[in-house]
Amino acid sequence: MRGEHVWAESGSSDAEGEVSGGAAADGEGEMHMVDATDGSDAEDPDFPADADAASDAQLQEAIQRVRADRSLVPPPLPTPPTLALLARPADKLRAVQAFIERLGYNYTGTDYFDVRKNRPFARVLETARLIVRTALPIKCVEAVFVAVLLTQERSELERVPFAFKSRVDGRVAKHIVLAVRQPGVGWGALGLSRRKELYYKELGSCAQLSDLYVGFLRGYEAVCHRLVRVRVGLPVPHDSFSAERLCWAYRSLSVRADDAAAHADVCAQLNAFARSAPKLAHAWRASGGAGACLLYTSPSPR
Repeated sequence: MRGEHVWAESGSSDAEGEVSGGAAADGEGEMHMVDATDGSDAEDPDFPADADAASDAQLQEAIQRVRADRSLVPPPLPTPPTLALLARPADKLRAVQAFIERLGYNYTGTDYFDVRKNRPFARVLETARLIVRTALPIKCVEAVFVAVLLTQERSELERVPFAFKSRVDGRVAKHIVLAVRQPGVGWGALGLSRRKELYYKELGSCAQLSDLYVGFLRGYEAVCHRLVRVRVGLPVPHDSFSAERLCWAYRSLSVRADDAAAHADVCAQLNAFARSAPKLAHAWRASGGAGACLLYTSPSPR
């Protein structure tokens, strides 16, 4: 692990990307199916019984040759961007997104990092720093952690967690990105997914939060998922030493894209939230985070 200690906590109850139905998948709910064998015990003449043992021996021999080859050097680690060198706000976010993508998506089925969100903010940033140092593959939650860390010094940016719940073939999938707004520029999003439609949106490509929502709604439709709920959290603080726990879901709205009135209501609710989010965050922090975080939820469609 490049000499770094890596946390591995599986089964986290608040980790995004879980799919119901007893099968593991990423935030987009894709299922990896393995064809079952026919159970036959007959020996294949093309693959003798000792083929596995021979293959293992050859593999170990190849590994030893690689380790003994002093001409080989470790692959370079991705370097976090220096945002101060970039003038345009959209270029800054594009550089952050490029770094996240260089980390790569984690297809292993094992979490390398602590993905619990209900922790003090400073601990979340510690995990993000560990991800940057080790440069191991990540999923959507870790991508949000890294996006927060790399934009932490950009006080002009307003950042809110933006989470989604979708259904496909009777299964439920969860996903999360970091929605980012700069006054006078507009909204964008940072994150990671196996589906390019479901993470990065260029800063300024959306005038309102509802436009960002519609962009992800269309993305889910493109990958044959039905979006059923969207949640938006309070703005993430720029105080890196804060011990507060973030409000990851302040407003939860059911999605009924086929109902024009319901769709318009979701858009109106998101835009109203975006206008009042700074004041809501101030009140939340003034209360010490003691109040209920999820203050509004719309009924689920029947």
